[in-house]
Amino acid sequence: MPKSVSPPHMVAGSGYLLSDLIDADQLRLMAEACYKASGLATSILDAADGSVLIGVGWQEICSKFHRAYPRSLKRCMESIIHIQQQDENNFIVTKCKNGLRHVAIPMFIDGQHITTFYLTQFLFNTDGKDIRLFLHQAEEFGFDRAAYLKALDFVPMFTKRQVLGIVEYVKTFSKLIATLADNTLRLQRELAAKRSVEIRQRQIEAALRESKESERFLVANAWDIHWHFDAGYRFTAVNPADERLRGYPPEDVLGRCLWDIVEGEFGETVRTRCEDFSRQPGSETADEVLRITAPCLHRGGGALMLEILLHPLRDEKGVVTGFHGLAHALESSGGAVNR
Repeated sequence: MPKSVSPPHMVAGSGYLLSDLIDADQLRLMAEACYKASGLATSILDAADGSVLIGVGWQEICSKFHRAYPRSLKRCMESIIHIQQQDENNFIVTKCKNGLRHVAIPMFIDGQHITTFYLTQFLFNTDGKDIRLFLHQAEEFGFDRAAYLKALDFVPMFTKRQVLGIVEYVKTFSKLIATLADNTLRLQRELAAKRSVEIRQRQIEAALRESKESERFLVANAWDIHWHFDAGYRFTAVNPADERLRGYPPEDVLGRCLWDIVEGEFGETVRTRCEDFSRQPGSETADEVLRITAPCLHRGGGALMLEILLHPLRDEKGVVTGFHGLAHALESSGGAVNR
């Protein structure tokens, strides 16, 4: 299956490369997470020329047949041109000229359609697999018929409800990435325009670093619980995954300390770990993370064992202003707090 990143692409009129605004490694992580969670092949294409920036989980029917033969590849490209004629508020569910389903979700930066996120190379369960169509294509393009039909057997089938559920997730995080990229582009422009003002330059650079850090955290860990804390480990923001996994609505969590949601005696241990971590010398490295495993309270009773990662947020002087927390449920419900 392809896992590719194309050469650098310029964002038209901005003076910046796409890689200056969006971390390609983080886009890959998002694509891989989507594929692992859904089983849907995932691609991110350049909107200008249809070239593949990232491809994960591709089916052999595309990688070894449709895109490997000039005439069938031409059909692929014609389908892409049609799909990409859309605005930023829409997505398209369509069947390409080679007979497979695709969902295209556009990503706009600075008002321009820069990339398109594809959920691709599948069929709806209501489509069925039209053997006559694919036999005709095998003859038309000179494919090895047996190998081609075998590849067709591996094409996954989904209900429309399953696919649309994944689409809503991708739309949300595509808009998030685009917003972060827009903010990054704006900050880059401000930085270039005000280089002579040293104090302002430091403020913009700090905002840019925070924007990049937020992008890496949110994209790489989109399926997990996200928390934000102030410098005293009090909750200031929670994402919907927290209520989904632990049952508590945000109003029951905000303003409380992290150790308040930990079961029994383990709460004091978590509190000690956090306070010890806060007293450590400052560091600006991305690896500065506190890792805790703790049984966290569930509204329905009992506790859910979570692995928690805490990453400090610092101002330009290195002072901790808060923490970004990431948590995911462990398969085993047993165990104790890491010490």
